[in-house]
Amino acid sequence: MEPYLFEGDIFLSEKQALSILMRLEGARNYRSLSSDPDAIWTQLPIKYRFHESLGKFETSQIMEAVNYWQNNTCIRFEHVIEEPAGDFIEFFKGQGCYSTIGRLGGRQGISIGEGCERMGVIEHEIGHALGLWHEQSRPDANEYVKVEKDFVLHSYLCDFQRRGSDEIQTLGIPYDYGSVMHYGSTAFSIDGSSRTLITLDPLYQNTIGQREKLSFYDIRIINEAYCSDKCSKSQSIKCMNGGYNHPNNCLQCICPRGYGGIHCDSNQEPKNADCGGMLKATSDWTYLESPGYSDEGYTENQECNWLIDSSHNHRIEIEFVDQFSFLCSNICLDYVEIKLSKDQKNTGPRFCCDEKPKESFISEGSQIVVIFRTQATQDIGFRLRFRTTTNPYKPVRISEEITKSESPSHPSLKRDPDGLTEWGRWSECSRPCGGCGIQSRIRNCEADSCSICNLNACPINANCHRLLFLNRLCDKGVCTNAADELASCNEPSCCPPFFYSDGKCIRDSPKAYTNIENQ
Repeated sequence: MEPYLFEGDIFLSEKQALSILMRLEGARNYRSLSSDPDAIWTQLPIKYRFHESLGKFETSQIMEAVNYWQNNTCIRFEHVIEEPAGDFIEFFKGQGCYSTIGRLGGRQGISIGEGCERMGVIEHEIGHALGLWHEQSRPDANEYVKVEKDFVLHSYLCDFQRRGSDEIQTLGIPYDYGSVMHYGSTAFSIDGSSRTLITLDPLYQNTIGQREKLSFYDIRIINEAYCSDKCSKSQSIKCMNGGYNHPNNCLQCICPRGYGGIHCDSNQEPKNADCGGMLKATSDWTYLESPGYSDEGYTENQECNWLIDSSHNHRIEIEFVDQFSFLCSNICLDYVEIKLSKDQKNTGPRFCCDEKPKESFISEGSQIVVIFRTQATQDIGFRLRFRTTTNPYKPVRISEEITKSESPSHPSLKRDPDGLTEWGRWSECSRPCGGCGIQSRIRNCEADSCSICNLNACPINANCHRLLFLNRLCDKGVCTNAADELASCNEPSCCPPFFYSDGKCIRDSPKAYTNIENQ
């Protein structure tokens, strides 16, 4: 039988359940859960064992996640074969992924069920066991996200409630959209696709819910709670750009994502690519691009980090140009991240899919970081340019009175006698040429209509060697992406299954022209 899980993956202890019940009934709870001395692991190392229900792959993933926590905090774990006396964690294969908050006492389980084997998911569940709540449960969460209650499965509405400051202690760590403890955009959605969490800064919509790995602040808050006494000033080195002394070695720094070097004063080393570096912004445009952008595109498991600094402490303007395409999902798996705020420790907005950001961005300070990360597949990537500017920094923010853009009813559209609304406008085409762009429109029957668009052939591009195209086809309102193909840049190009003819991309089959008359 599946246990009742609070907030989707939290198994409450009797004390925690009583505390929440007292809060709901209006009684004040003077002792916060996260600072409850009974919930803190005071005896290290934390012993853990594997239940026989787990296979070799799951156990290897768990051990890697445990090691990641150990390598970045002072917390130590000890693997044991038999059940030990005292407190310990037992990993087992249950129905889903769940854990308790903090130390329970005696045996406490962490379920790593089917589909939970991803490193970031296991790190998330271990984070619960160490005392972390979900990020969107923080007392200040309503300043950063809004819950779309109409789209939440009714039985999970309570899981989106904020906890009070008497229940969650933030230790001065700011809200982090990139936390591995944050819900995703469509968590517990009624249809699996409607957004249940809206970020008040819309640039972060595809950032929340990442399960890649712990963020800088995920690690920092545990080090603040457990390891704050490990490094004295006399035995520490100076860490720059928001870095701090590593509790396992005070002569090393833990650096914010994108930063590297002994003192966090340079860029983080690249991975599986010759890329990244430290760049200087001037009044003239400077260009940078992802690996393989002008050739065969990027490949999986690459990482690049660029540190861009301005002359005379000016702000920096940055904008994406030319083609832009990454693997598309609700949560960015392959992405480019830009850190624009003065707080370079926090996660920046992440961009993916094939919708190139139209606006230019201006940094809050005189330094920005560009992070390129791929995990899953091959695609085109990005190209951007940057320069100094005297224009002001303008953070983007949605009003608290958010319009429900994804509501199934659209009162601004006229209804026909059958109760259906007229089709809305076509969206902008996702590609400038070649016939592999996609545009969409909506009506109140909740059915989307899609169409190919921009059938002008892509022009000759002397600056590239080969160009990655997506093989897309629209038929009966369904757009498929069958394969990736490479085309030459020394002749006008079209996305398969189209071919070039007199400046256009054409195909014999009429199926490829579904809704073409509406463009």
